[in-house]
Amino acid sequence: MDSDKWASPTTVGEVTQPLRDIKNLATLTQRTTLSYFLAPSKLELGEVLLGLSYLPTAQRLSVSIIKAHNLKYDHVCTNLKDFCPYVRVLLIGGSGRVVKKKKTTWRSNTAAPIWNETLIFDLAQSQVENMTFLLVVCTRPSLPVTATSSDASQQAGETEYELATTATTLAPADLSVYPSHDQNQNKKQDRYLGKLALGCRVRGNEERKHWMAIMAAPRKVVSQWHPLV
Repeated sequence: MDSDKWASPTTVGEVTQPLRDIKNLATLTQRTTLSYFLAPSKLELGEVLLGLSYLPTAQRLSVSIIKAHNLKYDHVCTNLKDFCPYVRVLLIGGSGRVVKKKKTTWRSNTAAPIWNETLIFDLAQSQVENMTFLLVVCTRPSLPVTATSSDASQQAGETEYELATTATTLAPADLSVYPSHDQNQNKKQDRYLGKLALGCRVRGNEERKHWMAIMAAPRKVVSQWHPLV
C-alpha cells in the first residue's frame, strides 16, 4: 500500500499465496522465507476524461474536468441513488504542501457523470517542474429530495464550490478529503473513490506524458482519459 496524506491509501501491488502450495512447510522446524514479485493491482475504479492547457504569457494552467465513466460506486455506496460524485483538485508544491485546492460541482445518481467544468490555477513557468496536481473523485452524502430541496441543494453545492475556488494557501488540516469531526459531528462524511496525479515527476507514465504534452504545446488543450487508482 502507498500511504497518502490527502486521500485513502493506494494499492501498489498484490500477491496471492495458495495454502495448498505451502502445506509441506508445516513440518519444517526452521523458519523459511518465501519471496514473490508483486503483480500490479487489478482494481478498476473507473476513468476520467481531462483536458489540460497552459498559457505561459498569462502564467495560468487550466484543468478541464470533462466527464467520467464506469465509476465503481459500489466501493463507496450501497446503491447508485446514494452516489453523488464530484472532483477535488489539489495543487501540491515541491515540499509536499498543498498550496491551493478547488473542486467541481457534484452530480447525482450516476456512474458516468458529465461536468464540463474548467478550474484555473495561477502557475509561473518556474514552478511547473515542481508542482503536482492530485485529482480525487469523491462522493458527497445523498440528500433527501423534496419539492424545493433539489434546487436548494444544487445551489448549496455551487456555493461550496465558489468558496473553495477562493482559497489560496491553507493548512493541511483544512485540505483533508474528509471533513473534520468538530465541524461535522452530525453530518455524513464525503467518501473517496479514486485518484490520479499529474506532473512531470509522477509515477504514472501516461499521466506524466500528458503533463509533458501541454508543456511542449502551450496554449493547446490536450485531452486524455486516465484511470483512477
